[in-house]
Amino acid sequence: GRSRVKILLVQLVPLDGRPPEVKQPIEALAHLPLPPWFLFPDAPSTNRGPEAMVPGLVPLAALLAPGRPGKLIYVEECHNGAPWQEALSSFFRSDEGLLRDAALQQVDLAR
Repeated sequence: GRSRVKILLVQLVPLDGRPPEVKQPIEALAHLPLPPWFLFPDAPSTNRGPEAMVPGLVPLAALLAPGRPGKLIYVEECHNGAPWQEALSSFFRSDEGLLRDAALQQVDLAR
């Protein structure tokens, strides 16, 4: 299916000691895995678990990095446990300050 919500796919490529390169693939489609209950909310399901999303709740950003679990960031603080900027920043290691800053900038621009 296609989302009615605009999805911007941005890749941040780290460069040695310099701000990361921002790549925005032209006409690229972002593929996000969705559980069946997200697509069919009226279907009965027992596998929603505590991470179940509220219908209509759309993430502000989905963060992905090799070897790490992904993280969804929401505008609303109650869904992150912190303001979105802090939630996004916590995804990055302390030595990834340039990547963190570039991600914050890209998400803020896309809002």
